[in-house]
Amino acid sequence: MFWKKSKPAEELFTYESCNFRSSYRVYPSEDNPIYMIVDGAEVEVVDIGAGGISFVNSNYKLGEVLSALITLPIRDIQVEAEINIVRISDEGTAHCAFKKINSEDSELIHKYMLQKQKQELRDKRKNKGLETEE
Repeated sequence: MFWKKSKPAEELFTYESCNFRSSYRVYPSEDNPIYMIVDGAEVEVVDIGAGGISFVNSNYKLGEVLSALITLPIRDIQVEAEINIVRISDEGTAHCAFKKINSEDSELIHKYMLQKQKQELRDKRKNKGLETEE
């Protein structure tokens, strides 16, 4: 019996993007914001994901490692984490990766993200229903 030599595996799909994020993120709503205290100062959270969080930067520097207390709008659950500023955008947003976070707190962030995604889907369906009635 003879075996054919297989060709080297080729990539079926490629993903090239200027998006620096490696995980999905959700954006808090104005009526249910995420509160965050970074080294004693409250900052405005822009988005959160399993791998990190972004906030409006006031005077923090690229590469800084900061302690953060994040209050999620799920029954005001608090999450403690150490964050590392990996990028500061031209608009002044500090994009951070979670450097140190325990598994329970990580799961709480996942739970918040799932609830937020479900709410967005409900809202989208609700809006589609209203559009078809008009």
